[in-house]
Amino acid sequence: MTRNPSIIPLPLFLLLFLFAADIRAQDGFFMNRHSPAQRHLSLGIQPVVLTQSQETMLLLRGAYGVNGSKTLHGKVGLFEDKTYLGGHIRFGIAAEPRSPVNISLLARVHVWKKPGLKLSVIAGKQAGQAGIYSGISYEPVFP
Repeated sequence: MTRNPSIIPLPLFLLLFLFAADIRAQDGFFMNRHSPAQRHLSLGIQPVVLTQSQETMLLLRGAYGVNGSKTLHGKVGLFEDKTYLGGHIRFGIAAEPRSPVNISLLARVHVWKKPGLKLSVIAGKQAGQAGIYSGISYEPVFP
């Protein structure tokens, strides 16, 4: 039996989460439910409400399907005199119909006031034309 190398980062992610000094809920966990097909590009616009300041930002988003289980994503956020820049890679580790749920791992780097890193696990389930998904993220705070 061969091991799937894409699930090796999961134990590391869980250890980082368990030893976190500060855990809190926040906004900003928005993902596209679908990833683009291999060698396809998708572009979009996403308005965002910043809950701590009650202000809005406009995100320009793009995604490119590298292969059936890996996609590259980029974002540019426009907000008054500040700019958000970010990108992430998404690894699909389980997908319907072979699995009861869709599961993806994400690794993101971004700059908004200061550099940041985010690691996420997303799980989702398709129900006819609709889908439901949720996830958990770990975002270390850099000084």
